[in-house]
Amino acid sequence: MKKQDSNSKRIIKKRNKFNFFIFLKSKSSKITNKFISYDSYYFKKGSLAKDAPILKVNNITKEFSGFKALQNISFQIEKGERIGLIGGNGAGKTTLSEIIAGIDIPTKGNIEYGFDFTISHKENIGMQFQQSEYPSGLTVKDIVLFARNLRKLDISSKELLKFLKIFQMEDFYNRKVRSLSGGQKQKLNILLSLIHNPKLVILDELSTGLDISARDEIILFTNKLLKEKNISSILISHHMDEIKRLCNKVIILVKGKVKEIKLIKDIEKEYGSLDNYCKKVIGTKIEGKKQKKSFNTKKNFIIYKWIKFKNFLFKKGEK
Repeated sequence: MKKQDSNSKRIIKKRNKFNFFIFLKSKSSKITNKFISYDSYYFKKGSLAKDAPILKVNNITKEFSGFKALQNISFQIEKGERIGLIGGNGAGKTTLSEIIAGIDIPTKGNIEYGFDFTISHKENIGMQFQQSEYPSGLTVKDIVLFARNLRKLDISSKELLKFLKIFQMEDFYNRKVRSLSGGQKQKLNILLSLIHNPKLVILDELSTGLDISARDEIILFTNKLLKEKNISSILISHHMDEIKRLCNKVIILVKGKVKEIKLIKDIEKEYGSLDNYCKKVIGTKIEGKKQKKSFNTKKNFIIYKWIKFKNFLFKKGEK
C-alpha cells in the first residue's frame, strides 16, 4: 500500500511539473505580448555601422505612483565597452537595467540598440538577476535544458559540459534548485545570462553569495569571455574591486539621475582609487525611497520572476 502511495505521489509530481510548464507558457505568452506591443515605440533598432554605439539611452524617465525612480537618463555605450553602474540603494540601478533589457518600459524616452535582431532586441541581450525564484521540483538540468531548447541554441553536450565545469556546477547539476545555496543559485543565473553569447549582457551583483575562491574564478572567466566575444556589458555592483576588474568606465547614479560618467583610468589618476572617488562623489551611503512595483505582488510573485526570465527565452510572437 505504501509503495502504491509513493508511486502515485511521483506520478502527481511529474504531472504537476508538466502542467506548470504549460501554464507558464500560456501566461508568459500573454504577458510577453503586452511588453512586445511597446517594442517599436520604446525600443528601437539603431545604426548598425561599425563605429555606431551598441546602446543609446535617450531621456529615460520612470515613475512609480508619482515617484520618479529615473529622471531624464541619457548615455551611450560603445561596442565592446564595459560599464560599471554605481549608486546607493534606491538610486535606480536595477530599474534602469530592466528597462534596457526590455523587461520593463519607461514612462518617457526610448532606447536604440546598435545590433541586428530578427524580431526583438531581447534575442541579443543577456541578464543575470540579483535574485531569481524558480519553481520547486525542478532541477538545475531542467532549467538549463529548458533555456537551451527555448532559445534553440546549437550547443553540444560537450560545450554544455565545459560551461558547467567553468561555473563549478557539475556537482549540483542534477539537484533540485530549491536545495541550492545562494552562491550555487547565482552561478546558475550567470550561466543562463551568457549561454547564448549575447551582444550585450547585464550583470546585477555578479559575485553575490560566492565564496572568495569561486568569486575570483567567476570574475576571471567572465572577464575572459567578455573580451574574447567582444560582448558589451553593464555591471551593477557594490564591490569596487569587481568594477575595476570588469569595467573600463563607470556611470554614477544618484537619486535617479546621472551624476557623472567617467573612465576608470581617469578616476585612478585623479583620485588614486575607485573607492576614493565613490566616497567623494557619492558618499559612503545614500538613502533612497523604496521603489514600488505594482506588478510584483505576492499573488503573482513566481510568475513575475519567471516572466523576467522567459522574456529573454521567447522570441517576439513565438508560441
